Amino acid sequence: MSDRQTAAHERRGTTIAVTRIEDAAVVRAVVVRFAQRWGFDDRSAKEVAIGASELATNAVKHGGGGELSVSLEGDAIVLCARDRGPGPPPIEELLADGVSHGAKRLPETPIRSGLGCGGGALARLFDEVELGPREGGGASVRCVRRRRS
Repeated sequence: MSDRQTAAHERRGTTIAVTRIEDAAVVRAVVVRFAQRWGFDDRSAKEVAIGASELATNAVKHGGGGELSVSLEGDAIVLCARDRGPGPPPIEELLADGVSHGAKRLPETPIRSGLGCGGGALARLFDEVELGPREGGGASVRCVRRRRS
């Protein structure tokens, strides 16, 4: 593989299965290393990793598990989380602080109380946040964070 092919392959990133809350730690570690590898400063890399952890945790809590991918598009890191839950809440609710669906999203999930600040944090940490239904069921969240100059 040539250097150019290797770089293109590395820019595509990786996809991590998230089936347990503990998988968020793996996601954080992978994402922070990926961000640092592509020139994000330490603070920005950690902020992207916080967002990735939130996405992974929510995929498990509210969506019965799923996957998170990290890739590079131009000067931006892109996170895509996909779960197997009942589908996404309205985007306004996802991005607002103080709104938590908790166990209401999946009836078989034990009751967990949350602060409802995760979606608001995503809105603050990323330049773009898109939410939609996943083909075949569930939710898909795409977050974009451009490198700061």
